[in-house]
Amino acid sequence: MNKLTFGVGLGLVAAAVLAETTAPPSAPPAVLRGDTWAATQRAGRGTVTLAYYYPLEGFAYRDANGHVAGVMIELMDQFKSYLENVKNVDVTYRHVPFDDFSRFYAAVREGRGGVIGLAGTTITEERKKEVTFGPPFFSSMPVLVTNAAVPDVTSRDRIPVELAGFTALAFRGTTNEAQTKRFKAEHWPALEVEIVPNFHDITARLSRDKKAFAFLDLNVFWVERKRGANIKRHRAADGPHEDFGFTMPLGSDWAAPLADFFAAGGGYRNSRSYRQLLIKHLGVDLKELFEATGK
Repeated sequence: MNKLTFGVGLGLVAAAVLAETTAPPSAPPAVLRGDTWAATQRAGRGTVTLAYYYPLEGFAYRDANGHVAGVMIELMDQFKSYLENVKNVDVTYRHVPFDDFSRFYAAVREGRGGVIGLAGTTITEERKKEVTFGPPFFSSMPVLVTNAAVPDVTSRDRIPVELAGFTALAFRGTTNEAQTKRFKAEHWPALEVEIVPNFHDITARLSRDKKAFAFLDLNVFWVERKRGANIKRHRAADGPHEDFGFTMPLGSDWAAPLADFFAAGGGYRNSRSYRQLLIKHLGVDLKELFEATGK
């Protein structure tokens, strides 16, 4: 099966199961649990808990009809269809939302059995010691974002000079916070840094404050721009590419079927279905998509 046929086929099958993600999500239990992949294979069926950081515009959010939607949600519906049609197992999802990234990450890390965490979690060597990552499902980069009226920064090295008097806003508990603190330590010791609980508050502040900036993932910039935020990206200050992956408890045996899904048909991220998800939910055009992902 060529990769185009594979992608389109998965997209059509996913449409049939999308209705299963429309029920209101449950409150987080004390410990996240699900069936192991081994037990699911033996029984021909199983339950997986999908924990997701919400709202993460473009990736996990409620659409106009109040349904849970987004790149990660539809991608996991396609994974469910793959398991049914290729692995001959029937999987039921339990959706569990978290509105705090640190709590989300800890809950997945401490989960038992079939637990998969959906968020824009950057794959790092340090985190690999705590959780198991699936294959990268998205590639992005940290970008410098300000109010749209701020003149273009000419280079990364010139940020302390050209943004003198600005306050840095950092998304709590994320690699963006770590990056901002590292930038302060290495390049701008006098920089004032404010820790902010979510990126919506950051972009709302940037939309009205011409003396603030933030390092945000490129996909966050895309979706907030789509929502009408009065912000701009300073391309001269773009950081290196980063990979995002779904997380699982350390040693989870669900890593194997997830890897099979991403490798099938010439590679899921090479498929038309994947590109359509990004364009649909992130509000990005093809030129920007290819620039960011190389796909």
